[in-house]
Amino acid sequence: MLVAFAGLKAFRSSGLQFALLKLAVIVFAVIAVYFKDLSLVFADALQYAGYSYILLIPALVTYLLYRKRKMLAAAVLNEDKTRDNTRHLPTIAGFLLCVIAFAVIIFGSQTFSPLQYHLISLPIFVAGLTLILFNPATLRQAIFPIVFLIFLTPLPLFYLNNAGAILSAGSTKAASAFVNFLGAESWISVVSGTPAINLISSDNQPLLFIVDIACSGIYSILGFVVFAAFVAYVVRDKIWKKLAIVAIGRISQFIGKVNYDGVLFNKKHEKK
Repeated sequence: MLVAFAGLKAFRSSGLQFALLKLAVIVFAVIAVYFKDLSLVFADALQYAGYSYILLIPALVTYLLYRKRKMLAAAVLNEDKTRDNTRHLPTIAGFLLCVIAFAVIIFGSQTFSPLQYHLISLPIFVAGLTLILFNPATLRQAIFPIVFLIFLTPLPLFYLNNAGAILSAGSTKAASAFVNFLGAESWISVVSGTPAINLISSDNQPLLFIVDIACSGIYSILGFVVFAAFVAYVVRDKIWKKLAIVAIGRISQFIGKVNYDGVLFNKKHEKK
């Protein structure tokens, strides 16, 4: 978050220098409260392909803040004027948000998914500190980058595996149909609970292609959702056009995967 303000020449003013100090307080508070959780989630992102998109979240949030740097600077400098109307309400609201964040952390620690609950509370905590240290105008300008932090929360493996299994079954059926369309006979079987495509090679040898969760497309969907939200916010256009871009991109992604799998299986069939 510190990098987001790096390009401002106006930082020479005392008001924005003080704002940098407040921003540093928010960063250090987040590190102090969430250091263990962030360490765990980034370690998981390095080891597990399904969470690899999380590694890009800090860079994307930094860029979102950088895009809003001028508006954020104006909102920060407007602090005194904003606080004159309702002097204590923003501070009280920010304090309540921080209390809610800590309540979520405490509750989550008693569940089977503490990491998810802890990181869900992160945007709430940052929003509360922003109200306490800055003003509502600053929070309005930074609300999307703050909410974007929710993507740091990894999906529980149970739900991720279930979704992957559903997609695996669907993509297996679509790929098998496409292989048949290309002229190679194929059928679907189940191997240890995992769908598989069966082929007969040109020399009448059986071929088996297991489509597990890693091949289901669930990992690419997670990354696609993150970048779709990022692009939809960055692109300046009507909401329906943004939604259309996201929908077309997802459909194209699914069709491309089915075609790729079908062509790959057909080539294996021809080579054997």
